[in-house]
Amino acid sequence: MTTWDILIPTIPHRDTTLRLLLEELDRQWQPGLGVILNWDNLERPGLASYAKWGELAAASRADYISFAGDDDMVAPDFVPRVMKAIESQPDYVGFPVRYTIAGELQQPVEHSLRYPGWIDSPQMLIRDIVHTNPIRRELALLVPWEAKLPDEDLAWGNRMRATGRVKSEVWIDDPMYYYQPDRRSSFWQSRAPMPEDQIPPVPEYPWLRVL
Repeated sequence: MTTWDILIPTIPHRDTTLRLLLEELDRQWQPGLGVILNWDNLERPGLASYAKWGELAAASRADYISFAGDDDMVAPDFVPRVMKAIESQPDYVGFPVRYTIAGELQQPVEHSLRYPGWIDSPQMLIRDIVHTNPIRRELALLVPWEAKLPDEDLAWGNRMRATGRVKSEVWIDDPMYYYQPDRRSSFWQSRAPMPEDQIPPVPEYPWLRVL
């Protein structure tokens, strides 16, 4: 069985959106899928978020990994279609992304190895290697995450491309990931640690692991 871990850095301040995502993943769950949370109450300041990403990748033992934002969502058939795609052992799974800002739909987005890199235009955002797309874990570990803000995700994609190792793709021709940033609740906004008596319990599922 080909295995896949979804990796999510999170903080208790974003518990509500995290739980919505986990509930949807639970509804879709299939054998072979795991989810790993890197959870802390802002004990590590500032750029430590990207350090969390590297810790998550190192903690996984799955064949494939992908990251998810704790305020994002996935398509209703995300898990079964990705699990089907990785059966053929590609290096990468590509798909369109539904992109909204504060609920307002933005231009089309596609993540695919058909493209030479990251290119923005008013008509479309195109990317090749993106951390939210499933990639063979052995390839992902070739490139470490560095604590840089705000474009470490772009820099990581650039470094992955430069390895020349990510070559084969299965393309899913429907939006699979729903990227839905909202500046009012950005991960990077200034916050204080949540008082201990207000911290919600960490979610529990049989397929969920918390670092």
